[in-house]
Amino acid sequence: HRDLHLSLRRQRQMCIRDRTQNNPAIETVVNFGVSFLHLNVTEKIEKPTAEVDTVVFDVVGTLLEPSPSVAKAYKNSAETFGVTLPEADISKRFSVAWENQELFDSQQQPAFRTSRRREYERWKQIVCEVFEGYTVAEKIFEDLWLHFGKPSSWRPVVQGCQLLETAREAGLKVALASNFDERLLPLAQCVEPLIGIENIFASSEIGWRKPAVEFFRTVESRLGKD
Repeated sequence: HRDLHLSLRRQRQMCIRDRTQNNPAIETVVNFGVSFLHLNVTEKIEKPTAEVDTVVFDVVGTLLEPSPSVAKAYKNSAETFGVTLPEADISKRFSVAWENQELFDSQQQPAFRTSRRREYERWKQIVCEVFEGYTVAEKIFEDLWLHFGKPSSWRPVVQGCQLLETAREAGLKVALASNFDERLLPLAQCVEPLIGIENIFASSEIGWRKPAVEFFRTVESRLGKD
């Protein structure tokens, strides 16, 4: 059994999960939060000091994961339009396309500024690069955009759910801060464990994507942590 830990430190830290297909249970800490807090899902803990009152979670790979996997969903969608590619090839193409869009956003002025329009276009570019050379690439994108907006396309991450519950049992408030777009908002109303979380911050609604410092500052401001 792998314990799950959350560390919050002064310097604005947020615990997110560094999730890959081969190593789905590793979490890492990036700048975001408040005071120091260590949560272990295998132990009961006492309520922390008053200055720690909110834990902010990432969503994809932390609390939810695609079901089926991204590569499988892409493969299934492509096949409905007569395109056949192995999942392994799709995974490789997706990684390259994703990195290309990350590089593009990082080179803009200001870097990582976003909007609903930009997030839609970013995903369109990713999908069309994955299926470059196929005339139905845009149709596959439109199908996938709808697919990942459906509750049935997601499943809870067990260890993330345990961590969320541990935070709640410790008397902490919880919030979500994600590079997901506006599709996150309706999903959070009907997909566990997101149901009931009031403070939800999606990059397309904030206007910034992580790792932009403005993303974290906006979350802090809206949570009253200035």
